[in-house]
Formats: sequence, structure tokens, C-alpha cells
Amino acid sequence: MGWMRAMGLPANQVAWSASNGAAPAMQDLVAGSLDLTTCSVPEARATIEAGQARSLAIMAQTRNPVFPEVPTLKETLGVD
Repeated sequence: MGWMRAMGLPANQVAWSASNGAAPAMQDLVAGSLDLTTCSVPEARATIEAGQARSLAIMAQTRNPVFPEVPTLKETLGVD
């Protein structure tokens, strides 16, 4: 929620969809049912490498060596 506040978005501005984990969420993302999901790099790696999704930011203190071109959330939004 911190990233939403940093962007000036109220919590109800983004529709949330419950899922049963990263695999179903990634399937929903690829199918177009979701615009955004959060998951770990290993969970998203195959989908990203297949060009079916892209990573906007890494939720870590430093960039991930697997995807060094993907900025951290702090770099992107200036929030922790």
C-alpha cells in the first residue's frame, strides 16, 4: 500500500483480485484478466523470459542479478 500512497492513489483506486498463489495469478495476467500482480522472480521468470509479461520493479533493496535492467521499487517510486 505504500507505493499507492506515494503515487497519491486511494486504496480503492486499484481493483484487487484474490488468487490461490503466483501460478494462477500469472496465468490470469497472461490471459488478460489482471493488469498487475506481485510475485517472486522465480515464480515470474519463465513468463517474463517468454515475453508474456514484464517486470516493472523488484521489491528488494538492490536489483536482482537475473534481471539487472529491472529497477527496484525504491528507484522507481522513491519509496521503501
